[in-house]
Amino acid sequence: MLSWTALGLPALALTACTPSQSPVNSSSSTTAPSTTRFQFAVPSYPRSFDPSQALDVESFRISRQVFNNLVGVDPDTGAPKAELAESWTVSQDGLTYRFTLRRDVKFHSGAAFNADAVVKNFERWAAAPAAANVANRTAFEVVFHHHATLPVDQVPRFDQSATPSASASSSTASTAIPSSTASPEGTNASFYSGARAVSEHEFELTLRRPLTLLIEALTHPGFGIIEPGTWDSKFPNGSGPYRIGSATEQEIVLNAAPSYWGTKPTVGQATVKVFRQAHARFNALQRGEVHGYDLVTVEELKTIVQEGRQMLQRDPFAVLYMGMNQLNPVLQDQQVRRAAAYAIDVNSLASQFFLRGTNEARSFLPQSLAIPDPTTQYNFDLNRATELLSTSSYRGEAIPFTYPTNTARAYLPQPERIYAAISKQLTAAGFNIKPVPLDWQSDYVLSVTSGKNPGFHLLGLTGEFRDPDYFLSSLFGQSSPEFGYTSPSVQTLIRDARSLANGPDRVATYSRIVETLAVDLPAYPLLYPISALALNNDVVRYPVSPILDEPFTRVEVTPTSP
Repeated sequence: MLSWTALGLPALALTACTPSQSPVNSSSSTTAPSTTRFQFAVPSYPRSFDPSQALDVESFRISRQVFNNLVGVDPDTGAPKAELAESWTVSQDGLTYRFTLRRDVKFHSGAAFNADAVVKNFERWAAAPAAANVANRTAFEVVFHHHATLPVDQVPRFDQSATPSASASSSTASTAIPSSTASPEGTNASFYSGARAVSEHEFELTLRRPLTLLIEALTHPGFGIIEPGTWDSKFPNGSGPYRIGSATEQEIVLNAAPSYWGTKPTVGQATVKVFRQAHARFNALQRGEVHGYDLVTVEELKTIVQEGRQMLQRDPFAVLYMGMNQLNPVLQDQQVRRAAAYAIDVNSLASQFFLRGTNEARSFLPQSLAIPDPTTQYNFDLNRATELLSTSSYRGEAIPFTYPTNTARAYLPQPERIYAAISKQLTAAGFNIKPVPLDWQSDYVLSVTSGKNPGFHLLGLTGEFRDPDYFLSSLFGQSSPEFGYTSPSVQTLIRDARSLANGPDRVATYSRIVETLAVDLPAYPLLYPISALALNNDVVRYPVSPILDEPFTRVEVTPTSP
């Protein structure tokens, strides 16, 4: 298990920062790629080969092999490390970051990597139009709050109207937090100011206000650097250890890049095969078609162990939640939402459908981020759920419950069965549930986040970097039709926390946010799921990561591959 301090990292020093270095292979341009092959099965096809446009785990699985970031992730500690940037400095006011870039890097085409290429990537990200749907926001939009607008100056830092009633916890603090970002409504809330090349190998990024999480956020795979001019190619050029050789709906073939600047991968060709059903992935492993597969379910676990295969678990860094969309008039009644929360036996779900180590979620923030749990909790209580529902405005109206089919996610390994169990529990409390199954590949995420069939829905979020802001900005940083929920105070607190130094004040701010969300209940966090992958014994090493930063450069297999 990885060990983390509160909020991940200490505040950045205001002088030069020299992170851990990535190894460099000076003979990389003359060494022939390895002939060793690795084949891996996954549940879905990537949505995009452009990391800046990618939104899903499978797209990022591929982009992490093809592109490099300015800042990488140390595989042993999870801390930021040097990648395309050798080092960086931060100004005293926290608004200017200067990066010293590697001089030995080339893109797959042979073009030189330099500061001008980095600037062009940032300019492209910043110039992209605002996403039409919250679910389609790019990493740049989420991290920099680009295209967001500030609320009115006088909005309190805690929403007094969200203070719990006598029937809920009343310990929520209401102390205002001073804001350095107050501006008239409609003012651009973006933290991004600009980017420029200081010299061929020095790049400068400027902010409009301090962003404590910036270095951590730059490890997000959505910030992979693409060779300018190849944005619109079927397979854009990166500078990473692999390049895409071919892609069909069934598989993506990655070939080792001969000119890669880092240590040569021991795997010369990696093939990612798509099997949407868990049993199909498992059967492919048994037949020897693949070396391993992702997202083991409890049904396969016993056989995997009996057959002596390897199973590697990831530390939990995802949250599964049930959305309760207030665009449905029935769910505008807080008492109805609270009844739904009390009706769900979360521990029963964990024991039936998830791997051991999956824990009940107490907020939308994984436990490793070390933010205290809210005092308002909804432990399973069927009698309480029935009582609340009977005294609410609910009169038996059918409530749509949307859930995905033909997929498995790290946070939702068996969606059809999990939906059925939750639906049964809600029905026992007196709810009238209307099932709305939707194929994952048919834009399930877009459907629920755009507010179609508002009611209950199942979704989750896997952390891409270690900071509370990733979860809270992604879900509640701006109003979203996914929940039909708007809280200016929550949005203001999220924005203010981004500029606070890591420490007690920042922790306290996040504590207020999760308490408000626990009372308002726009969604109900269910579980912090454990995910795992299965491997044949010819795999010597595979780099499991809670944030799914799993480069194939660190995979080792014996020569007797499938």
